Amino acid sequence: MSAGPSAPPWFAVTMTVRNNEATIGRSLASILPELDAGGELAIVDAVSTDRTRDEIVRASRGDPRVRLVSEPCNRGQGRNRAIGLTTSPIVLTQLDADNEYRTGVLRAAAARLRDAAGERALNAVAREEPNPYSTRFFTWRRATLQRLGGYPNVQVAEELGLVLRAYRAGVPFDRFVVARIADDLKTRDPGHGSHRPPWRRSRTTIRAAKKFAVLGYSYGEFARYLGMTRRTSSRYAAGLALAAVGYLSYVASGRSDRFLNDGQGETAADVARSVTSPDWPRRS
Repeated sequence: MSAGPSAPPWFAVTMTVRNNEATIGRSLASILPELDAGGELAIVDAVSTDRTRDEIVRASRGDPRVRLVSEPCNRGQGRNRAIGLTTSPIVLTQLDADNEYRTGVLRAAAARLRDAAGERALNAVAREEPNPYSTRFFTWRRATLQRLGGYPNVQVAEELGLVLRAYRAGVPFDRFVVARIADDLKTRDPGHGSHRPPWRRSRTTIRAAKKFAVLGYSYGEFARYLGMTRRTSSRYAAGLALAAVGYLSYVASGRSDRFLNDGQGETAADVARSVTSPDWPRRS
């Protein structure tokens, strides 16, 4: 299936951005050529205080396939707003303005889901990147997103709420594994990358497991999430073992949420409620 210049777009790329002046130009330069295969792009600027919007306008140069809005929003709201600006049956979400995407990756993921049978979603994972979590993205059928109610309207854990809804609604996830998805343009601490051995990141993994427990994930559901996101079987096995420690310590603490502090103002109750309440109040 191919889309000519006058054909309606069959896949949509969506982004929510804020204060990405230094990187958004390079990110868009890597995304816009992908649209030639039949794509559209929607960007929600969460009222940047730098020149991010100007850089987007400059890079897109009036391209009719690009839609841009600026409005106050948290990440969950921004993701939903961007999805709503598009019409394509296949939607890519969680594209990051700090990433310079490799040629062909976005349209290949969209095509993989388009050609798959039945309702399903796709999680893209890079096996050779220093920090694959920073470049991964999801590919959905629009009908699936609509059935699930979109992202929870919160600033943090918005992905986790949607994924849990998908699990419990019976949506299968496929892994879309490639060598590289993107070059991460954001300056990060050298120890941030996940090339570090899993056991050296044990405290982070155990804390993550506790957070998932607060969100309402069972251990089995968290194991499924690990299976989606880990690059290798050894990292998956290590994650399962460390997660078991996290879940057991959470239960032993009387399900205390004292460990949970994401720096965004949400309490554990807020985060847990986001899983089931798409109308949870906006946090700017």
